[in-house]
Amino acid sequence: MTHVSFKSKEADSMSRWSKYLSTEESPPSASVSWRTMGVDGPQGSASGQKHLQMEPVVQLSKVAEGLLAKMYRLNSILDYPDPNAHTFSEAFWKAGVMPNFPKICIILSKKFPEHPNRLQLEKVDKFALDALNENAEGYMQNLEQWIMLLLDLLEFREQALRLILDLSSTVITLLPHQNSLILHAFMDLFCSFVRVNLFSDKIPRKMIVQVYNILHIMLKGGRDCEFYHRLVQFVDLYDPPVKGLHEDLNFVSPRIGEVLEAVGPIIFLSTDTKKLRNEGFLSPFHPRYPDILTNSAHPMRAQDLANVTSYREWVLLGYLVCPDELLRVTSIDVAMVVLKENLVLSLFRDEYILLHENYQLHVLPKVLESKRMAKSGRTKQKEADLEYNVAKQVEKMLIEVHEQALVSADALHHERRILLKQEIGRMVLFFTDQPSLLAPNIQMVFSALALAQSIKGYALSYLSSCGGRIRFLLGTPGMVALDLDATLKGLFQQVLHCLENIPKPQGENVPAITCDLTDLRKHWLSILMIVTSSRSSVNIRHLEKATVSTGKEGLVSEGNAAYNWSRCVDELEGQLSKHGSLKKLYFYHQHLTTVFRNTMFGPEGRPQHCCAWLGAACCFPECASSIIPEEVNKIGRDSISYVESLIESIMGGLEGLINILDSEGGFGSLEMQYMRDCIIGNFRRRFHSMIRTDNCLQRPSVIESLLRRHLSIIHLAEQHISMDLTEGIREVLLAESFTGPFPNLQVFETPVETHGGGSAIDIISNWYIENFVKDASRTGVVFDATQNCFRSSQPIGGGYLAEAFTDKRELKALVRLFGGYGIDRLDKLLREHTSALLNCIDSALRSNRDALEGLAGSVSSGDRIERDANLKQIIDIETLADFCIQAGQAITFRRLLVEAVGAVLEEKVPLIYSLLKGLAMQLPDEVPDKNEITRLRRVASSVGVGDKHDAEWVHSILAEIGSANDNSWTLLPYLCAAFMVSNMWSTAVYDVNTGGFSNNLHCLARCVSAVVGGSEYTRMEREQRRSSLSNGHMDELQEPELLSRVSAEANIKSAMQLYVKLSAGLVLDSWNDTSRPHIVPKLIFLDQLCELSPYLPRSTLEVHIPYTILRSIYHQLYGATLMASEPMEPSPRQSPLISLSHASPSMKQNRADTTPRSHTFEPGYHSSSGSQYDEAYEGDRRAGERQLRSMRRSGPLDYTGSRKVKFVEGSSSASHGTGSLQRFAVSRSGPLSYK
Repeated sequence: MTHVSFKSKEADSMSRWSKYLSTEESPPSASVSWRTMGVDGPQGSASGQKHLQMEPVVQLSKVAEGLLAKMYRLNSILDYPDPNAHTFSEAFWKAGVMPNFPKICIILSKKFPEHPNRLQLEKVDKFALDALNENAEGYMQNLEQWIMLLLDLLEFREQALRLILDLSSTVITLLPHQNSLILHAFMDLFCSFVRVNLFSDKIPRKMIVQVYNILHIMLKGGRDCEFYHRLVQFVDLYDPPVKGLHEDLNFVSPRIGEVLEAVGPIIFLSTDTKKLRNEGFLSPFHPRYPDILTNSAHPMRAQDLANVTSYREWVLLGYLVCPDELLRVTSIDVAMVVLKENLVLSLFRDEYILLHENYQLHVLPKVLESKRMAKSGRTKQKEADLEYNVAKQVEKMLIEVHEQALVSADALHHERRILLKQEIGRMVLFFTDQPSLLAPNIQMVFSALALAQSIKGYALSYLSSCGGRIRFLLGTPGMVALDLDATLKGLFQQVLHCLENIPKPQGENVPAITCDLTDLRKHWLSILMIVTSSRSSVNIRHLEKATVSTGKEGLVSEGNAAYNWSRCVDELEGQLSKHGSLKKLYFYHQHLTTVFRNTMFGPEGRPQHCCAWLGAACCFPECASSIIPEEVNKIGRDSISYVESLIESIMGGLEGLINILDSEGGFGSLEMQYMRDCIIGNFRRRFHSMIRTDNCLQRPSVIESLLRRHLSIIHLAEQHISMDLTEGIREVLLAESFTGPFPNLQVFETPVETHGGGSAIDIISNWYIENFVKDASRTGVVFDATQNCFRSSQPIGGGYLAEAFTDKRELKALVRLFGGYGIDRLDKLLREHTSALLNCIDSALRSNRDALEGLAGSVSSGDRIERDANLKQIIDIETLADFCIQAGQAITFRRLLVEAVGAVLEEKVPLIYSLLKGLAMQLPDEVPDKNEITRLRRVASSVGVGDKHDAEWVHSILAEIGSANDNSWTLLPYLCAAFMVSNMWSTAVYDVNTGGFSNNLHCLARCVSAVVGGSEYTRMEREQRRSSLSNGHMDELQEPELLSRVSAEANIKSAMQLYVKLSAGLVLDSWNDTSRPHIVPKLIFLDQLCELSPYLPRSTLEVHIPYTILRSIYHQLYGATLMASEPMEPSPRQSPLISLSHASPSMKQNRADTTPRSHTFEPGYHSSSGSQYDEAYEGDRRAGERQLRSMRRSGPLDYTGSRKVKFVEGSSSASHGTGSLQRFAVSRSGPLSYK
């Protein structure tokens, strides 16, 4: 990896910004490539003078915007940390930016700027330091782009500060009425510089620098990275950022103070709403004669008012970083006016800092220091006395203004909103009636955010006449006497050429005229940069004196006016966007939706104006920074979502109600029942339209959201028309969910009429079964065991991926939508589908009974040839395996469903859920259950209570369809074990991301566990009933012996152990070079079965297959690096990688009081010697305990190879012969190669 090299990036100071500028359009004033522009521009005259150029100023402002966007992105990725308080959330450490070792990272940040080598980090967290060293390369790659961001901030600080200082020292005047264009460019760069550095305090700069350097030291043999000390010095200087800004900007502080004093009158005017209204600053009417129209009441002030937002920002940022300027006599009032109406200081988008707290923390101490110095010198000079009094007033203002802002800020803004509402309303009405008067008042319109096309014609005519006036001024005696050098003469001639070649507007073709006036603005800015420089022999004052005596506007004033009007020709949209863009509302679009609803449905709402809210979304994409591609897509999606939600509200709320209520006769001519039926019918139609999109089902959470929104509209109508609609709505929702009573809760003597209801839940239920159980759409649906949901490789029906419908959030929404009746309908359809699959298993057991019995006998005798022959006689094994996988998918989906039901019950009715949970634990264990107990047990299973509800569900299905009623079901473990010779393993690929197989073989494990358990419960119940019937002919005083569920579970465990033993034997004995890759998924499958089955201890598989083999497999799949960094999970059910503590039989005891320790099998099952099994079990248990005491808890499995599993000769795992097992044991590098 090529690490960051600071030297290579210093070669060209401006070329490093190409990534921030290459995707942006060239600014209108800078058509010449910025790459050719330095701080010193081309020679301004024959004397060799050099003048500043405008391009670097504009470009660095663009760079600042890009830096802010990157820091904003980093801040959101890291979940908005608080680096100063060293507070970091869980999401911060999981973001993948910083290593997930909080102790080391936080100590590095706290001890900054102390060098990491001096911190003795091995005493802080030795394990984390080792892991950091082991994976240094990967962690360094994660930090690479963010250390580059810090380097960019460092370089930006140096270049921007140098340019700010040069402009401050060389530009003659920076007053708004004399040099407004250069002033705005200068202050834009100044404010950008301040905002970038203030924002940098929100990202963990210290931690990034220190962690990156320690990683570099680990990789480079103890050497610091070459830019480490510069970054440390930079971060330390700007800790906090205001401290560094005070020091850096001390030299330009007087110029900033002059600017802030100069914009004070405009700020005072903007706060005087009475004066603005009375003197007509925002009105086209004459201020004192309302009947007389005027082309422009206050043209210059109107233009200044358009920039008043910028002026306020200048004041807030200027006095924060240049606090000495507050000691000017006139500055107190300017600062107080702005501070009193603001509580926060906006930095970028929706990020801000607390305004008054920062002034108290950083500005007030500077004022107090000046006050002390002035006090000490009061006896020596009069100026010190004045300075002391001013400092005392500033101190009082800063202390009191915070409280004033809390009290008065809201009222000030409210008054200003009322003014704007009134004046903009008048302006819109007037210019709609008199559009020709819009152009002369365009500056007023900019300040009031208006728009019209006629401005273009006026701007073109003004520019045409402006060229003649400038040519006249250049020919005056005063200008001739100045003897301009060749550079200035050439620039003025180019300006004239641009103005005199503007197309002339004629008739109605004004809107069709297009021209590019970028060169005009570029040349004029070049002139300004020369004549405002102190290095120039001809400056701005000379030009004004030489031309103002003509009685007309001076040359500079004419040029500035031409510049402003030119932007109204080819940059009209940009101007309107600058003065009136609503793009920042994107960061509050969630609040906009709430305000929109109040506007539409509130007491003063006007629904006909709601569509205007859609226009705000048009400017949302402008917020995206093109240097962060994912941000463009995200903001685009959010904008579309915002528009869709508004359209849904508008159409959904008005479509039915307006048509119903706005009839010819009005309310009086409508019968109330008819109106009610219309509203309820409209709701039913809307509900059905919510369920489906064009080609797919709508997500349940979206349906729920749309339903709640429509219900709010219905309730609003209910209030206005004094009609009870709630009961009707409930009837509709119940009718769409109800298809019959609960089979286990409601028992009726006569069938209940459903009247064809439940159409909505039928649509949803069938869609779920077709797409997730059957995968009829062939979208590659697989169950993700890690995320506990189904996933798909392709969108279903062109809509969403499978996980968008089956995660817990969506299934909980489904439960809330359709309630118990709807979920019962979905469960019933799942039962029907699963019962058909169980019938296929029953048929397979019957048709293959002879082969299976032969297989059982060959296993008992150890005859491999006979065993293989019987396996080949089993028919339709591939088809049956597919059916079992599909049954496993149905069982898995049903499990997700009941977990969602349980979660909703626990959230909404916790007492009922707790009652069911406690009741399930107290149910009697006798077999068979009484009818009431059976119903209670099934109800508890339907809400996810207990760990055996899969088997309970299969048991209930088998009992209903009458399967498992003969001894053929005792051969079920042999039939399932025969799947090990199926061809499905050749296509099975284990995915470490989902914890399952590509063809859903992991669902087969759940099917085997549930069907074996359910069939054994059913078989024992039938045997007990037969025994009870036969005992009925005996003495009535003799009670029949009742079996318990403990006995049934013991038989289930025996059957499952038999299945594991037989499957493991088939896997190991069939090992050869060609089938070697297929063994890996088989072993993982068996390991997963032992993990998920509630009837198998985790030690079951270890008796037959050494766990060193499984460790080797998982090591190859997951990789040593990932395994070392995985945190230890509390339970093996959290992950397919089983921790050693759970893998060892010493740590996993038999499940509490339900499964006996005995390993004997019921008649009909064949087992190995119990003594040999127990001997091997105990031997391995002791070895596991020794290993557990000495193991290093660094991952899910111990891959050191030091743990050996000891097998006693004659144990069940060795009964298949020594050949295959020895072949596994001799491999050092891992017994299997997974390709």
